[in-house]
Amino acid sequence: MSIEQAPHVLRALDAHGNVSWWTGRAGADWVSRDRSQAFADLNRDGARRRALQFNARRGLHGLLFIAIPAKGDPE
Repeated sequence: MSIEQAPHVLRALDAHGNVSWWTGRAGADWVSRDRSQAFADLNRDGARRRALQFNARRGLHGLLFIAIPAKGDPE
């Protein structure tokens, strides 16, 4: 499988450098500090688009998102 098609996740950082993961859920559980809760059903381009959408609203939630491969990514 190519890197473009491999599953990707969204990692988020807050202003203090705390890491969270986008879960794909709605409401208060939309991000989690638990890496195992990360939604990993997006290809690279889909994950990048989603990160851009979330980053456009950074003023509301205070998180900066980046798309990374689901496997082999650093914690």
